[in-house]
Amino acid sequence: MSPLTFFIFALALVCSAFASPINGTSTLEKRVTHTGRGTWFDVGLGACGKHNVNSDKIVAISSAIYGNGGNCEQYMHITNTANGKSAWGKVRDECPGCGANDIGQ
Repeated sequence: MSPLTFFIFALALVCSAFASPINGTSTLEKRVTHTGRGTWFDVGLGACGKHNVNSDKIVAISSAIYGNGGNCEQYMHITNTANGKSAWGKVRDECPGCGANDIGQ
């Protein structure tokens, strides 16, 4: 077998391994749904340790949800139940003045 043929065979083998479907034993992480009030705030240095400006699409979550910061850098899908509009925001801060399920945008 020529070196070129061997290389093409090896490359095809590697590509097929990456293209293999996930086995049936994998599980998806359950998403959590919260219903609460949305508020507005001016940003700066957030509890997650990142600096932000008001035009950034970030979210501050209540202290009850924030915990030890495990949700930092996670995206949230937010829906206004009054009008059905929705948006995405990245968790970058804690909202100590918020109710248990409230968020700040």
